[in-house]
Amino acid sequence: MTTARVGTLLLIGGALLLALSIVLLALYGGIGTATAPGLLLATSMAVIGAGGAAVSLAGAGPLAHPFTRVGVGILSIGLLSMPGFSFVNGTQGGGLESAPLVLFGGVGLLGIFAGVLVTAASFAWRGLRHRP
Repeated sequence: MTTARVGTLLLIGGALLLALSIVLLALYGGIGTATAPGLLLATSMAVIGAGGAAVSLAGAGPLAHPFTRVGVGILSIGLLSMPGFSFVNGTQGGGLESAPLVLFGGVGLLGIFAGVLVTAASFAWRGLRHRP
């Protein structure tokens, strides 16, 4: 099985987990890794991040352009950092001033923001450049 196929399957599985976690959050509430919906949400973000990283490394199909691969890679790093933030926050029980929380949260938020910007800019550039 190729890396692109494994990444695609991880993205699909992560999306299904995300949908299930959203339904459970709507029904039962409770965010955070101490609850089942929160744990599913953190797991879905990690699985989607791993799938994005695999697809980014494979660079197949629409991700063949280097800037798109870099954008998806940055986005994957951000998505993989956010569950780490949730787990560290759950084990420390409160205060958000510790270094691991700042590191995971900062890398996660900046990675997601920068990854979306770079990926969207790459798709927009390719779309405008190849216009008839």
